[in-house]
Amino acid sequence: MNSEMILTGKDIKSCYEHREIFSTGALRDDLKGRSLRGGLYKMTGEGINFILRLASTAILARILIPEHFGLISMVMALTAIAAVIKDFGLSIATVQAKEITHGEASALFWINVSVGALITLTLCMLSKMIARFYADDRLIWVTVGISATFLFGGITVQHQALLWRKMLFGRIATVDVGATIFSCSIAIFLGLKGYGYWALVSREIMSSFFLAIGTWMACGWIPKLPSRNVNIRKMIRVGGDVTAFNVVEFFSRSLDQILLGKFYGPSLLGIYKQGYQLASLPVNYLVHPVHAIAQPGLSVLQDDPVKYRQYYRKIVTSVSFVSMPLVVFLFIHSKDIVLLLLGEKWIEAARIFEIITASSFLIPVVSTTGFVMITCGLTRRFFCLGLAKSIILVLSFVVGIRWGAVGIAYGQLITMYVFVFPLLFLAFKNTPVRAELFFSSILHSLICSLLMGGALFAFSKVISVQNNFFAIAASLPIAIAFYLVAWMVIPGGTQRLKEFFSDFVFVFKKSQRGRVISLS
Repeated sequence: MNSEMILTGKDIKSCYEHREIFSTGALRDDLKGRSLRGGLYKMTGEGINFILRLASTAILARILIPEHFGLISMVMALTAIAAVIKDFGLSIATVQAKEITHGEASALFWINVSVGALITLTLCMLSKMIARFYADDRLIWVTVGISATFLFGGITVQHQALLWRKMLFGRIATVDVGATIFSCSIAIFLGLKGYGYWALVSREIMSSFFLAIGTWMACGWIPKLPSRNVNIRKMIRVGGDVTAFNVVEFFSRSLDQILLGKFYGPSLLGIYKQGYQLASLPVNYLVHPVHAIAQPGLSVLQDDPVKYRQYYRKIVTSVSFVSMPLVVFLFIHSKDIVLLLLGEKWIEAARIFEIITASSFLIPVVSTTGFVMITCGLTRRFFCLGLAKSIILVLSFVVGIRWGAVGIAYGQLITMYVFVFPLLFLAFKNTPVRAELFFSSILHSLICSLLMGGALFAFSKVISVQNNFFAIAASLPIAIAFYLVAWMVIPGGTQRLKEFFSDFVFVFKKSQRGRVISLS
């Protein structure tokens, strides 16, 4: 008999005690309810976080100067490689696994802790080299400070993954919001006291610190000491493919900041970074909850192709229904939004915001290809497609740097639309999903969003509003009304709207019975 299959009495007791933490049987029994409630929690939590981050950025942008933001971006552009390595893809492996034991989770935990500690030590040792690369000695201690976030991250990864695996998004949202409130408050306080860029460094450190404390309290799982009698080779292989993808993504996604920081300095990089982040916040607000909800749900259904397709279609339709009109609205009001949130001294960021927003139109829905490949066990393909996309993106940056921040932003826009169609057809090969299903799921939202954009553009030409806030406030109800009317006019749109409404009613009825109020 294989020695790996022999369980001691202590192992059996441990399995019994932790079965509620690791078992996902309840998800299949109530997958729709769990998904909708999870979506409600996640969207609410991300929404609050979105508002808090936006508010803190608006405040700090008025307290600090672009150079301060640029200094942090210089370091984080290089340390982003550590950010994608720190969990070694093992959080994804934990969520994707059909079954996982206390021993396996503990083994993965200690790997994450070791990697996090090693990254912290390595960055401290490289701090002088990073400062020399940018020719700015201030970056030595900034790097040392940022390195602490990886130590806290290493002890948090598996606890977050277990909450994610069980779709306990209420607990995750509570922890995230609490960490954001405390860390942003500390940053604003230090900014007002004249600590400059250290306010931004403290925000990163305190956020990871409070996340670690809150996640351990929310999860309630205590890992056991490392053991050699646990076979986690398959999970490490999955994690390795995901990590390889993330490393490639790092080089492509951070090269823009590295090039701008090296050749144009912290001020222009600060402007680019704020325009980019401001445009990315709404997209991330939608993408993160979708990934959190869809991946465990699709993992549960990986042996049922029909339900898998139905679940995927529901996800993509729902995401496109919200994301596409939102991105179009942001594009139309790019200048108003930047001036309102950041102020006049950030006006150059408006152009960056506009270009990045245009490139983000399909990102929330196209990103769903990733968790289709992961949940179907096609992690090697996931890596290869990511590598191909990153090569194209890097080439666009090398060409675009000649035109500064605007050239870099256009590189992302071109890459997105050149790569999207080959990606869709290759990603879905040998999975329950087909590209035709994807396109049919987003078609109504795409058409209605473009029609809404045309209406808003015409409205802005007919009626000119000088105040940025009132320009946005006046346009918003028109956008919502036009978008919904367009849905009802297009064939089949009314039925889709009824489906969305029935899902909201489902959540409401569950909440009336007291099931949604619980943090679980």
